[in-house]
Amino acid sequence: MSSVLEMMISDDPVGVFVRYFFTCWAVHGVVSLVSSLIVPSYYNPTVSFEKRISWDYTVSSVIYCVPITTFYLLAVLEFHGSVEDRWTGVSFFTVHGIALHAASSLYESVNYVLTGKEWLFYAHHVVTLGCCVSMLFTERGQFWCSVLGLVEATNIPLGMITVLGSTPKLRNSLVYVLNGILLWLLYLLLRLPIPVAMYFLARDLWTQGPESGGPAWVFEDATMQTCWVVFLFTSGSFLWLLSMFWLKKITAGVVKGLKSAGILPK
Repeated sequence: MSSVLEMMISDDPVGVFVRYFFTCWAVHGVVSLVSSLIVPSYYNPTVSFEKRISWDYTVSSVIYCVPITTFYLLAVLEFHGSVEDRWTGVSFFTVHGIALHAASSLYESVNYVLTGKEWLFYAHHVVTLGCCVSMLFTERGQFWCSVLGLVEATNIPLGMITVLGSTPKLRNSLVYVLNGILLWLLYLLLRLPIPVAMYFLARDLWTQGPESGGPAWVFEDATMQTCWVVFLFTSGSFLWLLSMFWLKKITAGVVKGLKSAGILPK
């Protein structure tokens, strides 16, 4: 029992990850309590348990994606310079950004079980967890995890669609349309160019890998490193294609919203 407690309060990556996992649930509880007080429909008899859970973790995601994005942005600015920094740089920002990202993915996966989500949602989070945890616990390549993790910023306006859409007055307002446009712009800025980031990551691995005596590796064992590279690029391609699928839907939604607001001709 004491060893578990020591791990939870320690500053090593495992302890930080565990603390953030329980922090996500604490935020969930606060969101549930506040929602029950200020959202009239929260305990409406027609609202199912699954819908309330979905609301709670969606609003929670808006909250914790703000520090995730902030940590990642500061980490990218800190370690963008040399190849040595990109692969061996570890700081408060990288550890806390990746740990919170991984912990929130695990937290959301539990909520997906509670709400009966489809397998595609689980696949997304399993892939995210695998990528984050591998770089968090080995303390290597954390710059690249931060670069790729910046896409979490899109979850802020994505979650706000649910929040704003819960009130008819807000759902039909300009604020709702502007939030949709922000979501679309962030997808274009952060998710669409992911293949460019993967290209530069691949170039590091190709030109500065262990074979050439460079620092571009996560696992010292050659077999493990090869498996990690295959997993990273396979999962990265899967997530990018999934993002492009959602970008198409978001684009259609933005166009519809602009037409409804009279900004675009119908």
